[in-house]
Amino acid sequence: MNANVESLVAEYATNKTEADRLTARNAEIADALLEKATFKPGSESGHLTAAGFKVTVTRRINEKWDQGKLEAARAAMTDTLFFSIFKSKYEPDRRALKTFMVGQHDGAFRRMLLEACTASAGKPGVKLEPAKEAAA
Repeated sequence: MNANVESLVAEYATNKTEADRLTARNAEIADALLEKATFKPGSESGHLTAAGFKVTVTRRINEKWDQGKLEAARAAMTDTLFFSIFKSKYEPDRRALKTFMVGQHDGAFRRMLLEACTASAGKPGVKLEPAKEAAA
């Protein structure tokens, strides 16, 4: 294998290990700062000043919404009220979309869908596995 590729993979692996360590440490620090920050009643943003920095710490809550229950709520509330609270967002089923696009469907429909999509290159994903595990 090309020596340049070998060195790139080795450097990537080293960088990823260090980045993962730093990310984990920053998560620990963020938890400690959350405890030290001062929050106004009802606010999700707390503040503190230290080491020459004004620090804002934001409490975050990850939410997952049951789509079936929301659909039942929408039906009971009426669209006018429901959509004043929630947004409608269309996300494709990737497999179904791919099948549709290569199938024998109306070309006008395919064009409409293609015109509704703007695509751009994303960051490449790289997964590293130790060679012993990869061979097993």
